[in-house]
Amino acid sequence: MSHDDVSSSQRPTGAESASRPSTSSSRSWRSILVSTVQFCFLFAAVAAGAAGLFAGWEAAASASIGGGTITVLAVASVAVVHWADRTVPEHLVTVYLVTFVMKLLLLGALLALPVPQWVERGWAGMTAIVVVLVWQGVMLRGFTQLRHTVSPDSSRTP
Repeated sequence: MSHDDVSSSQRPTGAESASRPSTSSSRSWRSILVSTVQFCFLFAAVAAGAAGLFAGWEAAASASIGGGTITVLAVASVAVVHWADRTVPEHLVTVYLVTFVMKLLLLGALLALPVPQWVERGWAGMTAIVVVLVWQGVMLRGFTQLRHTVSPDSSRTP
């Protein structure tokens, strides 16, 4: 029986649904995470291959570092959001915002570190930008395909 076949009187209220983990949502988070990581590593590998072909091993390593860093930071934030969705769904937005700020601070700290001379900033930066765009595109596509039933809390009176 699908979600749509259940009458509104049989659906859990907001408090009931918030108190238990959403298995369909959890599967969705995992599938979005897996597909975004796959696409990001694919694009980072293509960029590293192109960099190695056109500019040498330093450029290839730089592209790998740029794409890999963005992918690791993004995976960490989605993993935290996945955990929050399952354990504290009422605080999901807050957890996401705190994770986002922490990710930006960590990225800023990484950018403040001294850069070895062999690193080619152009390849690292462009690969990082492309991976961010790919990540956002795949995430957007994944979220537009999620199907969540939203039902008002019937215990409240207007």
